[in-house]
Amino acid sequence: MLESETVVQGWVTSVTLEPHTQLKNLMTIVVTLRVEDTLKGNTAKIYTFRQAVIDRKDLREKLGYRPGQHVLMILYKTSQFGLASPAGMEQGRFRVESASNGKLVATNGFGNAGLFRGLDSQLKTKGLRLDPELQAMISRPIAGPIPLEHLKSLIRTLSATNSTK
Repeated sequence: MLESETVVQGWVTSVTLEPHTQLKNLMTIVVTLRVEDTLKGNTAKIYTFRQAVIDRKDLREKLGYRPGQHVLMILYKTSQFGLASPAGMEQGRFRVESASNGKLVATNGFGNAGLFRGLDSQLKTKGLRLDPELQAMISRPIAGPIPLEHLKSLIRTLSATNSTK
């Protein structure tokens, strides 16, 4: 999360498979989001990124992106070739869904397993304290959906701390 350049929550509006404009043998997925919330970086209401596709299965499945998906994306800085990817690949791409209680939850491609590994010690090193609910969330090693608002609060806290260096 700390190395990311852009963190946005929004809705996938289009997914297109295209050859890269410069690297002719590289296929890419161009994903466009209607941005609902920008947690880090500067984005417009419509945000588009291009991600490299290496595996044939990923070509057929368009890396799992679908129009209409509600997502939270933690993206690395766009490369010199115009490519971006979620931090930790599936670790930085979250599906946003309603839980049985009606509240929104976020789950990444690994079911959030290991999502907060090592974060507690990083926070202590920086002398950063979180509110009890957030602290409990990152201290538990249990995988599974997490409240979207808690994840967003944590990202904003980490982004603010990182930007004050």
